[in-house]
Amino acid sequence: MKKITLLLAIVMCANMTGQQLKKKKNSAYFYEEIYTIDKSSKKKQGDYLKLSKYSGDTLVKGQYEQDKQVGIWSFMGADNSKYISYDYNEEKLIEIIDVNFKEASVQVKKEGNFKMTNVDHPAVYIGFKNEIKRTMIAVLKPPPSVYAQAKPGVVMVSFDINTEGEIEGYKMETSYDNNLNKALEKAFENIKKGWLPASIGGTPVVSKMHMMFNFDFVMGAIPPKSSKQRSLERPDLIVIDMVYYGAAH
Repeated sequence: MKKITLLLAIVMCANMTGQQLKKKKNSAYFYEEIYTIDKSSKKKQGDYLKLSKYSGDTLVKGQYEQDKQVGIWSFMGADNSKYISYDYNEEKLIEIIDVNFKEASVQVKKEGNFKMTNVDHPAVYIGFKNEIKRTMIAVLKPPPSVYAQAKPGVVMVSFDINTEGEIEGYKMETSYDNNLNKALEKAFENIKKGWLPASIGGTPVVSKMHMMFNFDFVMGAIPPKSSKQRSLERPDLIVIDMVYYGAAH
């Protein structure tokens, strides 16, 4: 009888827990989020998944506790392969695949000035592989005047990653069209937080990052994919190719 009572208590507890959580889906750009929320607090609670809309592959998986990321989260590469593992309880990077941090040298802020310095690791965006590139391509909307000109060009932006893992000190280093500046600055709001700051001897430091945008406006048919690879990327530089087809039509 005691065993039956205990079993009923466990079942009732499980049902109550299930009733407190509600499954939610959120679709945005190239991915879909699947998670549960606490009905009473309306905050994320429990398992979280981010899936590719196009391939169905898992991009991110982890857990929330009252809207706070907890435990070990996995951020994936291609075909559900591992890319980054990060422990939010310990605020510690566990591993990152295919990125060589050995003897990385980046610009670090010292006494108000930036100097090239060897670091344990450069600043890293905690996300699935190429998340920054895919996000910026999805959210950046050049103004109509830029489309009308269909003029290719390069834009270089620099920004600092502070010790809290947030973007600050945003600066337009080079720009071939002023109309792009506001659109770029707005797009950067989508990646302002979520960085692992660079560190020296285990201590977070302020470091400078750069992002280069190669804008190309292509008229007519879509050309075949090129096998040409860019070799400009460094630990403190992210290169993004922005190609717009049929821009002048």
